Amino acid sequence: MDSVLFKCSAAVATITLNRPRARNALSSEMCNRLLAILSEVNSLYAKGKVRAAVLEGTEPAFCAGADLKERGKMSPEAMSAHSQLIAACADRLADLACPTVAAIAGPALGGGFELALACDLRIAANDAIFGFPEIKFGFFPGAGGPVRLTRLVGYSTATALLMTARHVTGEEAAGLHIVHQCLSHSAVHQAAMKEAANLAGFAPEGIRSLRSLLAAIDQAEFERAQSRARQLRDQLNYVPVVADALSQFGKQP
Repeated sequence: MDSVLFKCSAAVATITLNRPRARNALSSEMCNRLLAILSEVNSLYAKGKVRAAVLEGTEPAFCAGADLKERGKMSPEAMSAHSQLIAACADRLADLACPTVAAIAGPALGGGFELALACDLRIAANDAIFGFPEIKFGFFPGAGGPVRLTRLVGYSTATALLMTARHVTGEEAAGLHIVHQCLSHSAVHQAAMKEAANLAGFAPEGIRSLRSLLAAIDQAEFERAQSRARQLRDQLNYVPVVADALSQFGKQP
């Protein structure tokens, strides 16, 4: 079974995280598969066959974050490589040639939350759960989440969510402007596809220029913060308490 599913119809690419038994946790294999699909989306965009993309997860989750069972068996070097893979997925999403819509039903935690934040628009179910549990285990979100969240909701709200590891529902996330719509569970997929189809119908030059402008806002500061985050993330992978916490952690948060 493919860990990430991909299909394209009417200029909309649908990318589905597909490890339901692991709540779509991000294994190394899954990350490599996602990176390959995102490259294919860019190629299809260049050929005029894709104009927007939807990212979703096979139920019961959007994505529970990094595969901690896999990470618990890793050396510090392998953990750093795994962190870099997840960050590469988030960065590739953020830099994708076409606009992206995240359809979030169920948990979007840790790296899963970071993937959602890397999309242009987020549509969540009222039963969605967002959170960064990493601080409880001695590390922090390493795929750009702290930086992207702060840009999105401001320093105060981002600090509270990151430092307390508090979970918020889809409805709360809408109130904090983390997501753009909050709907019933059954309505999320259709709403995301409708939004993507709407975006796909716009002139691509205008969308591309607007996304480029929005990405350029505070870009130098963003890149400095991302560079510092990567440095700190890799340092923490060599701290024994982090490895111990991961090795003892049997379930996804």
